[in-house]
Amino acid sequence: MKYILICVAVAIIVWYFFFKKRHTFWDRQPVSRGNMQHEGFVSDMIPPPLSVKAPNELITVDPKDTTLRTFLPGFLNKHYVDEYVYDQKYVSWVLDFPHLTSNNMTTIRNNGETIGTILSKPYTIKLNDAILYSNYVDKLSVHEKHRNNKHAPTLISNMLKNSCDESYKTCIFKKENDALPFNYICKSNYCLYVINKPLKVDTSYTLTPSTSDDFEYIRNLYEKESVGYKCYPIFDKQQLDYVFTTTDDVYESLLVKIGDTPKGVITYSINFVENKHTKRAEITLFMCEDVNSVEVIKTLINRCHKLGINELMCVNMAKNGDFIRKLNFTTEMPVYFQMYNYNLKITLQPRDMLFNFV
Repeated sequence: MKYILICVAVAIIVWYFFFKKRHTFWDRQPVSRGNMQHEGFVSDMIPPPLSVKAPNELITVDPKDTTLRTFLPGFLNKHYVDEYVYDQKYVSWVLDFPHLTSNNMTTIRNNGETIGTILSKPYTIKLNDAILYSNYVDKLSVHEKHRNNKHAPTLISNMLKNSCDESYKTCIFKKENDALPFNYICKSNYCLYVINKPLKVDTSYTLTPSTSDDFEYIRNLYEKESVGYKCYPIFDKQQLDYVFTTTDDVYESLLVKIGDTPKGVITYSINFVENKHTKRAEITLFMCEDVNSVEVIKTLINRCHKLGINELMCVNMAKNGDFIRKLNFTTEMPVYFQMYNYNLKITLQPRDMLFNFV
């Protein structure tokens, strides 16, 4: 028996040092790996950022810069997520997220041409019992002719330098299909409903775009509902106004009503996929009180049908699973929520998370 244990130990050591896939960037970062004993920040130190060599240079850009807003849609269409089509209105809405500064938009330029981008959006989140000042990392994109040159880790490391400080010590990522090479805080799936025709619905439910007059109700509802989850954003006034304001053809915030009585709220973003042949809505937040959530989503599906939206997508999180199962959404690609420089002892379940970061 002793010899068997020795052989197993040797095999594990050999596998770890010779066969385990190594990552030249993430293996040097303070990220959560294996079974760590504590919950909280991994380190007080953020490693120095990677540098670039001429003719490349690292440039931060003010998100309000009109040149960026004109350039970025075309760049993302060519070099970001293959199936999505981004227009200037959508990109401008993304860049209008409150509190963004030049520290939140990092780019790499080659001979004056932008070849890589990364955006970080400041979010205060409640995670278990901790309140964390974090950044949601988005729009990491590298020009297809400049890939395999370590530009992605260079962008990430410089985004961390620019966006992290004594207060903002952590970031949150969403990674589709495959997890990054460290512990994730939650794993779920995107789910999809193809809208072919209107559905028979309970006509007592109505959906109307929320206005500033509704913000007090929405804020109270959010404060009441969010505390039932282990992970959710804490919005300040500017962020709450942003999240619950409709931008035509880009984003909708809808108040759920029975008669004149508000009973919940739904928010979703709108985009084109597959070279503008398909229009897709993606739910970011759904909260309701004392209503049938399935009937509410059926009403949303009919609204999407009238607007020419072909697909409704959501992450199976919070209470979304209730309508996903009953309306036969199809399960699409997995999505991993991961955090930089933060460790959880116990991985969250999808029902533990309230908000799909945008």
